[in-house]
Amino acid sequence: MTALPSIPKAIEFTMVFNDQGNANVINKLWFTYSGTLALADLTTLCNGLMTAWNGHMAAQICPGTSLLGVVGNDHSTDLSPKSASNLSAMPGTNGGTNMTNGAAVVISHETSRKYKGGHSRTYVAGMPRQSLSDGNTLSTLGATALLSAWNAFITAFITTAVPAAVGALQQVVAHRYGKTATAPVLSASTGVRSVPLTTPFTDPITASVINPQLGSQRRRNQQAG
Repeated sequence: MTALPSIPKAIEFTMVFNDQGNANVINKLWFTYSGTLALADLTTLCNGLMTAWNGHMAAQICPGTSLLGVVGNDHSTDLSPKSASNLSAMPGTNGGTNMTNGAAVVISHETSRKYKGGHSRTYVAGMPRQSLSDGNTLSTLGATALLSAWNAFITAFITTAVPAAVGALQQVVAHRYGKTATAPVLSASTGVRSVPLTTPFTDPITASVINPQLGSQRRRNQQAG
């Protein structure tokens, strides 16, 4: 398989969770940086992401779900650093009862790009059943609390303990595929299979929103757009 082109100053963070015994739950977050990134600094960022999660998102998650670790991969070149957190697993601290294994609340991350592929999603497992208004819907109160915690988590990560050489961090959506090698967007869906872009790029995330209808780590159901 041909290697995908690089994305300058872009870090892919893979967050690995255990959801009630299922350790195959992951979410990927992308950030760009403005400075330089050494291996030791990437390790610091992986630890910082875990620490920020523990400080703001863990209270939304039940103890049956834990953040096991974070892997960071700088996609600037094929020789750029890759590292991982070295902190202990961080379980949720919410006193509620876990939702069904695999059920997740979906956070969509918006950008200014207006097409179906213009946003990414985070699937938050381990939310308490008490945050639901019915069997498949997050309550308004639950959604408000989760979004507030998520925004605080991201803010804490990009502003706390970032090594000076790394510069400014910004959460982004990374685009590596398009309808053609040079055209990431078409005005309407044509059914053409996506292909790797010659020049991948990133879009800054402008806002995050919560879909009150539950999704799943196994089946990305009930998600519009």
